[in-house]
Amino acid sequence: MGIALSISATLGAIVFVLMLASPLTAYRDAIAIKSTLSLIETQANLSYRKKVMLSRCVTDNAPMTIQRLINEKRIPTDVNSGLHTFETRFTSININGWTRPNYLEIRVTFADSAALEAIASHLNPTIYQPLTLVFLTPIQIDVTDNLSHFDKKTGCLQ
Repeated sequence: MGIALSISATLGAIVFVLMLASPLTAYRDAIAIKSTLSLIETQANLSYRKKVMLSRCVTDNAPMTIQRLINEKRIPTDVNSGLHTFETRFTSININGWTRPNYLEIRVTFADSAALEAIASHLNPTIYQPLTLVFLTPIQIDVTDNLSHFDKKTGCLQ
């Protein structure tokens, strides 16, 4: 009787641990995704700001991609390993005939819907698509220090 009770208690503990493991894994994965999103957002903004400072134009037409950030050594090369992949791009706004980035769009695409469903409740995407979560972040660039020299027709400082 004592052995059976001991085995039953052990099996109960194992089942309890297994029940906790899945939500904890999903929470851990969500934290890792949030961390990567924050890194991509910060580094994409810094990359854009550097281009603006070098070119003196807010009209950066170079595509913002994960590969660009990897090539600039701003994010790790293994960012797209695992059950999900990241993509990024700028969405643009047209002002007086010239275009400048106004949002950074980061897409997280999951390998299967089970992985997405387990993690999605821990994240706050802007758009929820099948297998993909989309996060939009405004791009803010301040040229007010030289606004009197800002050419509104070209989007560049004179």
